Amino acid sequence: MPTLQKKLPSLALKEVFEILANDIKTLYSCTQVNSEWFCEASPLLWRDPFSNKSKTHFAIGTYIQEMSLQKKQIIKKNFNISRFESNSLLPYSSFLRSININNFMDAVINFWQNFHKYSQ
Repeated sequence: MPTLQKKLPSLALKEVFEILANDIKTLYSCTQVNSEWFCEASPLLWRDPFSNKSKTHFAIGTYIQEMSLQKKQIIKKNFNISRFESNSLLPYSSFLRSININNFMDAVINFWQNFHKYSQ
């Protein structure tokens, strides 16, 4: 028997996700439900990715994936980074609305340290 799947209207999802904007764990869980929820919740997760220092170095890798092929080749050549050749799913950098520069710098350093730790 076929099931009828009712979908929440996009605007309703946005409203719910906006309420959850400060609950990062729940919002992240919402991105795992389906592709529509992923596309609606991701901009909220990525509008201030450096506000919390926890795992912010992953954001740096995601931003590298968004770079043009030419820029990726420069990074690959100068820093021996090859695992960021794939493209990202969404334009994550376009969601950025706020940045804590100190946390950003810490994330870059943390990214570099983690990259070298796992690439050796």
